[in-house]
Amino acid sequence: MIVQCHSGRYFKNGSVELSNCGCVCCSCCGLCARNRGDNKGTSTTPSTTPSTTPSTTSSTTAKTTTTKATSTTTTQKPTTEAPTPKPDQPDFPRNVGKWLVNDTENLNNTCLALSAAIEVVVVEGTPAKTSRVVVPTTASSNGICSADNVTIQITWEKNLLVLVFAKNATTEKSALKEITGEVTTSSGNVTQLSLVNQNLFEVPLNKSYKCTKETSINIESGVELKIASLQVEAFRQTAFDNYSAALECAIDDSISCQRLPKRIRSVWTGKENYLSRVTCNYKRST
Repeated sequence: MIVQCHSGRYFKNGSVELSNCGCVCCSCCGLCARNRGDNKGTSTTPSTTPSTTPSTTSSTTAKTTTTKATSTTTTQKPTTEAPTPKPDQPDFPRNVGKWLVNDTENLNNTCLALSAAIEVVVVEGTPAKTSRVVVPTTASSNGICSADNVTIQITWEKNLLVLVFAKNATTEKSALKEITGEVTTSSGNVTQLSLVNQNLFEVPLNKSYKCTKETSINIESGVELKIASLQVEAFRQTAFDNYSAALECAIDDSISCQRLPKRIRSVWTGKENYLSRVTCNYKRST
């Protein structure tokens, strides 16, 4: 008799037939199986039809999960440095700057010293719009020293302010004679400054002029120069360490400017034309 063990092996001996179910028990695993005859022997046919429950075979298919390797590339954006902010500048009349003009022939001599808060006010457009161009304390300066005139040029961004001081040898006094230059307003327009043949801030030589109050000078219609905390000394002949004794303005000192017509006859046509210029008068209290 050949018996198939549950382990899948076939053998001839070592099994005992169970008469009640027609099965044999395997001596190697202890389980029972039906007889199976080989070609040479006889097989025992199991008795009729016991009720058998078909065995259910569960088949589990292992799923293969494929994970793709992801390559992550990080592109670093170039670092852009933020522009250096401009230092905050005080508004008028707190923008008190200080500028010097040294003699080019003798650099130890400072021919002009100027401290002031300066602002140019321009009224332009329709409807009228007021632009305030403040001279910053960081504005640079240069100038020219001569026996009769001292010039200082103050520059910042796209702006220029030129002040010319003249000396009167007869009276032994100095005064502001000319204000020229150009400023760019907030709208981008360029305004020319021109005020000549004046006699402002007159002071004896070897003294400084000082006026802390705000002073307004009308350059022309719609253009005004404002100065505050002013101290100036022209025609110095020594190195600057401090201002000379000051002649101070009084609280009721004033500068009044007016535009005066001037009649000019053309040498070519003989016709008369009228031009105008601004004349400012400095009124000092007694």
